[in-house]
Amino acid sequence: MNIVLKQDKSTQALVYANLLPLFGVLFLHWTVIDILYTYWLETLIIGVITVMKMLKTKMIALDESSKNMPFTQKTSAAIIRTFLVGFFIFHYGGFLSGYFFFIFGVFPAIFRLFDHVGSYNISALGIFISAAGLFASHWISYKQNFIGKNESKKTNIMYTMFAPYKRIIVLHLTIILGMFSVILATVGIPKILSSLNYDSAKLIPTVLNSVVLGLFIWLKIVIDKKYHLREHFELELKQTL
Repeated sequence: MNIVLKQDKSTQALVYANLLPLFGVLFLHWTVIDILYTYWLETLIIGVITVMKMLKTKMIALDESSKNMPFTQKTSAAIIRTFLVGFFIFHYGGFLSGYFFFIFGVFPAIFRLFDHVGSYNISALGIFISAAGLFASHWISYKQNFIGKNESKKTNIMYTMFAPYKRIIVLHLTIILGMFSVILATVGIPKILSSLNYDSAKLIPTVLNSVVLGLFIWLKIVIDKKYHLREHFELELKQTL
């Protein structure tokens, strides 16, 4: 079967929102730390939106509509829903905490190890604006797809709970790979060139920072867009089967 993934306003909003960090890198001299903070906030936003979806999802299990349940079953369904929402908050919160520790603990230690200068001059206002744009993107998708296209009636709470993990795991493996690429590009290469007595070696980290982070953000946009389209296509496909 040929799969045609249609782009809509939510997809466009996703791309435009992800261009904000790219603008910060290319024109505001953002560093890897700014990007990590921004994507941590996006991960938090995805978790909040997922909880909203889990509370709104009409189906507790496949082919089991809560509207048609007797009172006792509705009570049981409400208990199950509450438990699953609580479990997701606990589990996803642990994931966020680990990611937070990585940003504030492990990654700065790696920078200190490589004597990376100027890595802690974060742009708080820029990060807030980018996070606001990313929130708007996920909110538009929630309103347009989950509510407007009745995705809440096409899925179940278990699918909704695990849906963000597939996307986030791939994205964050890409983030980790990208961040270490930045270290290699902005620290390792200039040191090698300095050892070879290249006078321009001091200018290279700034240029490489923009180039490598720019490529990394572009890759993140491609992956994010792909998973966004696939997720909503699968829900549309369920409706037609």
